[in-house]
Amino acid sequence: MDKLTVEKNLLKQRSHLLNRMSASSEKIHQRKGGKKTDFSEQAMEIDSLDALFEIDNASRHELHKINTALNRLSHNEYNLCAYCGKTISEQRLLALPCTDSCSDCCSNDCA
Repeated sequence: MDKLTVEKNLLKQRSHLLNRMSASSEKIHQRKGGKKTDFSEQAMEIDSLDALFEIDNASRHELHKINTALNRLSHNEYNLCAYCGKTISEQRLLALPCTDSCSDCCSNDCA
């Protein structure tokens, strides 16, 4: 697995995610400003804001995973399981670029 290609792909994912988070943040701020007088409109606006906050939280979590993977890559630990130290298979890293566990540790932890 080519380290530069992995880094390029992770940086591309991070850039896309940061752009999406910025757009989501703008929408949240725009919606917070408008006051609705109709109760049903207020309820719909609250539901909409809740959905945007959930998306923002999920994006922050994903950003953390990407930054952790980039850090592991820079320390030459990208393909090492954080739990047992064994090598994470290339196939697993291609499918889950931000994973920090091998299949065995994930099976034990996810079961």
